[in-house]
Amino acid sequence: MDWKNIDPNMVGKAVKDPENYTWYDPREAPFRVSGLNWFGKEKLYRRFPLEAQPMLEEIAPGVAFLCVDPTGGQVAFRTDAEQIVIAANLTGAQSMDHFAATGQCGIDLYLRHPGDDSYKFEQVTRYNHTADRYVCRMIRNGNREMKDALLNLPLYIGVTDLLIGLPKDARVEAPKPFDHEKPIVFYGTSVTQGGCASRPGMLYTNILSRWMNREFMNFGFSGSGKGEPEVVELIAQVEDPAMIVINYEANAGDGLFDTLDPMLDIFRKHHPDTPILLGTRLHVQYEVNNELSRAARDKKREFQRACVERRRAEGDRNIYFIDGRDVLKEAADECLVDGDHPTDLGFWLIAKGLKPVLEDILKGN
Repeated sequence: MDWKNIDPNMVGKAVKDPENYTWYDPREAPFRVSGLNWFGKEKLYRRFPLEAQPMLEEIAPGVAFLCVDPTGGQVAFRTDAEQIVIAANLTGAQSMDHFAATGQCGIDLYLRHPGDDSYKFEQVTRYNHTADRYVCRMIRNGNREMKDALLNLPLYIGVTDLLIGLPKDARVEAPKPFDHEKPIVFYGTSVTQGGCASRPGMLYTNILSRWMNREFMNFGFSGSGKGEPEVVELIAQVEDPAMIVINYEANAGDGLFDTLDPMLDIFRKHHPDTPILLGTRLHVQYEVNNELSRAARDKKREFQRACVERRRAEGDRNIYFIDGRDVLKEAADECLVDGDHPTDLGFWLIAKGLKPVLEDILKGN
């Protein structure tokens, strides 16, 4: 049997008339690409500058491989188009056994219509997951009112080329500005990178970006958030961030005890007054009945708490601590894909738990 004969809604609709659209390169005005710190200089959809690649390949090969993924990257614009089409070339095809292709390699679209106070999900790219390129229709039967459009870029694959197709008579304008100029920077592990959201818009930093209408820069590196000084120095190059959020315990292992203070020293060297929020690892299901694992984790948690308390006692009043166990407590055993990585529900709960904490810190409370 063929799915198109059983349930046509389970099959993506091919774009058969690409010649009917004007194709725009989002690297050019009036489009805004955010969340990628070096994009303005290099026009590349990657999270670290190309010039740093040789150093990263030597010092942190996992980071070198993953920084090509534009996790947290967003494209924003305004248009009255009743149809929007996306054409993307990727660095590879979907390759994970517990991660939907729409999350690893897809792009999703959110719209904010006149009168809406927030973005609403519209569509995600649906394509043959064995392919490394796609052309997908994101709006099929929209209206001609001016609206805000937001595209979230793939979480676990690189994008070499991206085009946005709009009807030839459609208007396109620059997006409304963020409510705040300064970005919030996140450094962490696979959970921060987005494993295993069903689509990019459900990554918790992308959720927070929509809810708070501000830029978030995501430096989550799956299995590779280990606190290497060279990597931290690169992240510290983000100019004048509003806040730095760190959650790397799950990848650091016992290296946490040696890397945490040097990491904080590097951030403080570049950003002496920027708020820093240090979080411990989220709930993981396999620790529920594993006493040794829980004991090791408790030791790391208390080490991080003590580090923050010591630095505050020494005069750094702009560093804060959050216990990761508290973030998913509403449904800790129901919001994980594999006992470790969150589902969309898990990411939504992370965003819900972090939002008031970030807002209080930014207000100085």
